Amino acid sequence: MQAGGSGCYDILCLGFVQVKTHSYLGMILSPVSRIGVFRKMVVVATIKQDKVTGHWWLCIYSELECFGYFPKELFSHLSSGASIVRYGGETYTPSGMVSPPMGSGRLPQEKFINSGFMERVEIINSEYNQIDINPRTMKINKNGNLSCYDLLYRGFEGGSARHAFLYGGPGGRSC
Repeated sequence: MQAGGSGCYDILCLGFVQVKTHSYLGMILSPVSRIGVFRKMVVVATIKQDKVTGHWWLCIYSELECFGYFPKELFSHLSSGASIVRYGGETYTPSGMVSPPMGSGRLPQEKFINSGFMERVEIINSEYNQIDINPRTMKINKNGNLSCYDLLYRGFEGGSARHAFLYGGPGGRSC
């Protein structure tokens, strides 16, 4: 979420209200997945609007708890839900530096065993029900050098994965 167009990546987000101290926005997660090993470490993250207060809560379900929220006052256009949901990734490097890897550092063409991925991608609808995304209304936007970073939508995988995106890349000098 971007509060007031400022961009939000860690606990320094303007207006973010931290309610738990052992989990926080921007924390380093451990353990991590390993390249070439199919068993992946998975964190289930959710951003949801509370129907009573209207605040937007950030929850990590590997610990079954919400650890903070963005007050509804930060988002005048989101006072009663959202009409669009965007998922994305970003890397940053000062000018002249080598761009860092994203995800596992491998391109998504290497499939689940090596790639970073998001699975069970769902939205919360206007009745506050958690539902699958609708691929017919989805738009994929990729920009930049695709040998540096890429994104693949795998479609409906079935089982627990449901809808899945694979992402990542090695970064590098030309990125």
